[in-house]
Amino acid sequence: MPANGYSLIELLVVMVIMSVIGIVGYVNYKQFASAQITTNAISQIQSVLRLAQSNAASSTVCLDNINNSPWSVSFKNQTSIGLDCGLSNTEERNYTLENARIDSIVGSADPSSCSAVFPFNISYSNSGSLIFSSTVLSSTCLQSSSWTFTVRNLNDNTFKMFKISKGGAVDVQ
Repeated sequence: MPANGYSLIELLVVMVIMSVIGIVGYVNYKQFASAQITTNAISQIQSVLRLAQSNAASSTVCLDNINNSPWSVSFKNQTSIGLDCGLSNTEERNYTLENARIDSIVGSADPSSCSAVFPFNISYSNSGSLIFSSTVLSSTCLQSSSWTFTVRNLNDNTFKMFKISKGGAVDVQ
């Protein structure tokens, strides 16, 4: 007479296979989620930079109603970024990086001595040119053709870097 159902060994084999698949999937998901933190932080920074550049190029008027007001992005500290407008740098919006921080900002002029400290500003004129500024950097450093930002994931200490050139290009490495 044929047996109905499954044997205990068949059930155990299926459970072991399902467990192995579940563990492999969980490990891969954790690695993916961890990489997304730095990717999202860089995307957020890139979006703010593009918004400031777009507003400057289209001569978008600020809330303080000054025509042709310069737009800028201010890196206030390692996790806080502001979209500023006008000659008085009125803050239009503030953004906070989640589970990530900017570890360093280094200029290309002399990387050993051109490490920026916060606050660090990038201003866009309506002609499209970028102006880097900081209260503590020398004028030689501020003339760097590009700046490299290091963004660190606070959960697992991995990092990604991206570069902003004087022409406005953002290159994620």
